[in-house]
Amino acid sequence: TTWEAHVSRYLESQQSLGRSPVHLRVLGYQLRAFARWMQGIRQCWHPERLQPADVESWIRFLRSRPSLRGGPLKPASVNKSIVGAKTFLAWLNREGTVSSATVDSAICVKEPRLLPQSVLSHRQMQSFLAKVRPDSCEGL
Repeated sequence: TTWEAHVSRYLESQQSLGRSPVHLRVLGYQLRAFARWMQGIRQCWHPERLQPADVESWIRFLRSRPSLRGGPLKPASVNKSIVGAKTFLAWLNREGTVSSATVDSAICVKEPRLLPQSVLSHRQMQSFLAKVRPDSCEGL
């Protein structure tokens, strides 16, 4: 069975679960891009032949892919594609099409924890620190 047939059946199953049209459109776009990449780059024409190495290679591709602004895609954007593909792969696994090892190879990338943004501007912080006396408890 072809990628497109599996993607179409999966999207129909998601629609029957009451997923929103927007969710289905985005998911369809992600899964068709995943399938095109598997066919074009990995020469994997049928999901039955999909291996963990193929999924891992696709994740490396996503991590190196430029965004519309020119820089690399952010981890959260990469992870959205991975999660969409992983739920599809899990469905294919339940259908007996791919192995559980293939599903398990779709691992999200680590997202950096950002430090909280300062509530004071640099100038305000300088002003605040200038008011602290060096011999006070706060200045120690």
